[in-house]
Amino acid sequence: MLNPLDSTSPCLFTYILHVNKNLCFSRFINISITTKKYNEGGDKILDVNFNHIIEMIEQRKNNAYRKVNEELILLYFEIGKYLSELIDNSGYDDKIIDKSVGFMRNNYPLAKWFNKRNIRSMVQFYKTYKDDILAL
Repeated sequence: MLNPLDSTSPCLFTYILHVNKNLCFSRFINISITTKKYNEGGDKILDVNFNHIIEMIEQRKNNAYRKVNEELILLYFEIGKYLSELIDNSGYDDKIIDKSVGFMRNNYPLAKWFNKRNIRSMVQFYKTYKDDILAL
C-alpha cells in the first residue's frame, strides 16, 4: 500500500478539504501516474491507467447482482414457507395457491412472476431446503 505522506511514492496524492457551515471533512484521492513515455521532443508524456476505475465499477455491479439474487432467494423461501404452512394448516392445496395468485394479481399487479407454477416451485423449494436453512 502506498503511503500518501511518503515523498518517494510514485503516486500523486491530492488532498481535498471540504468545508460546509458546520461540517468539515477531508479525503485523499489517489491518482496513479507513470512517466515512461516520451514524445519526439524528449518530453515525458503522462501515461495514466484508469482501468482500475472500470474494475471498481464492475466489482460493485457484480456485488449488487449477488445481493439482489440473495434477497430474491430469501423472498422465495419465505413465500414458500408462508404458503406451505397455510396449506398444511388448512388442507387446501390448490385453493390456497389459487387464492394467493388471484390476490396478488388484484392487489400487486407488478408481481407478474407470481403465478401458479412459480408458487408451487416456491413451496417445493421451501419443503426441500427447510432443514438446511439455519434461520430467517
